[in-house]
Amino acid sequence: MDLWAECQRQGLRRQSDYSDSHAGETRLTPTPAPDQPPLPPSFSQALRFWLTLGFISFGGPAGQIAIMHTELVERRRWISEQRFLHALNYCMVLPGPEAQQLATYIGWLLHRTAGGIVAGALFVLPSLRPLTHSRRGPPASRCRHPSDVRGRS
Repeated sequence: MDLWAECQRQGLRRQSDYSDSHAGETRLTPTPAPDQPPLPPSFSQALRFWLTLGFISFGGPAGQIAIMHTELVERRRWISEQRFLHALNYCMVLPGPEAQQLATYIGWLLHRTAGGIVAGALFVLPSLRPLTHSRRGPPASRCRHPSDVRGRS
């Protein structure tokens, strides 16, 4: 039996089966068989995922929800498709940002209160820094007082 067949028998898949981000590079990662229930992540794995999602998410709610679906349901299998769609439907009924609510709810499903707080906070905090930084405006040395501008009062 060749090495790859043995790895498949043990439930390992090539990283290249998931994405083309590292063309030519092959790493083996554990993946549950399709008939097995989703694997629950550790709190640190979930924390890293939510932080990463906060930094890479773009494209508005549709893009963020698509990233969550691809990563959480298809790739990592942390939650089932049915549970994800149920959560998404629930969040669409509520007023407010759907993607934020979905991240918080999935975090809560995985790790209860602490997971919901971490998922909700890390989903938003990375984008808060550029917003608060841009609110300050240019450095004080380049600001002019209205009385410094000639011809205007």
